[in-house]
Amino acid sequence: MTDIKNNKLLYGVIGFLLGAVVMLLVTSNAVNTNNTKLLKTMGINSGPQKHMMKDGEAMDDEEKMMDDEEEDDMSMSGMVEELKGKSADEFDDEFTDLMIEHHMGAVEMSKLAQKYAKHDEITKLATDIITAQNKEIEMMKAWRQTWGYGN
Repeated sequence: MTDIKNNKLLYGVIGFLLGAVVMLLVTSNAVNTNNTKLLKTMGINSGPQKHMMKDGEAMDDEEKMMDDEEEDDMSMSGMVEELKGKSADEFDDEFTDLMIEHHMGAVEMSKLAQKYAKHDEITKLATDIITAQNKEIEMMKAWRQTWGYGN
């Protein structure tokens, strides 16, 4: 009986460690490619790495901070906050829009796992995630089109 308990604990630890490795790989890739949208989705503020042009002129730090505050917070908690207080069509529109973005992040993470993971289990999981998430993305895009939502 203790072997079963020990195996469950071992599987839990392995799962946790594999998840941490995948997240590290995804985060490293997002930082190296300056993928600020994916970083925001993961709840990571990439900080002022470069100033974007506004009306043909570079923005200073204060302008950039104000501009950044106007952007949506795409962390998971930010996504949940975006949904609060909405219902019916307004909820469905926002939910599907955010969920598509969230799924796209999962697909990107899984592509990295396919490329960099050591264990076949992670590679297979990543493939399964890509298949399932892409199917759901297409399904939600079709719904959005049928229901007359943006995009």
